[in-house]
Amino acid sequence: YGDEAFIQENLNPDLVFLGLAYPNPSAGKVHIPVSLPEASEEYHTELVIFSGDGRMIDQVTSQAVPGGFHTFTWDRTNEAGKRLPAGLYLYQLRVRKGEEVWQETKRLILK
Repeated sequence: YGDEAFIQENLNPDLVFLGLAYPNPSAGKVHIPVSLPEASEEYHTELVIFSGDGRMIDQVTSQAVPGGFHTFTWDRTNEAGKRLPAGLYLYQLRVRKGEEVWQETKRLILK
């Protein structure tokens, strides 16, 4: 549930979609599926991890990404490479194309 196969089978490819991180809860790496509409241009895509109290912990990606289905992997570390303790974290997807901005945040539990 939330992996690439689920997204391809159940979601509208014309919309931006942030899937469910898996595994969740996680004791190791976390995979975060994303769907971007097919387009001739790329989307500026940022995937950021926050602590439960809203502090930025890590930036998984910040780059131009083509439309389609993508899975980003977070290694459970902060920007300094330090492994993070168990707890509640948030992952946020921000997608920009021209003046349009789409943003969504979901929860993740590390054990």
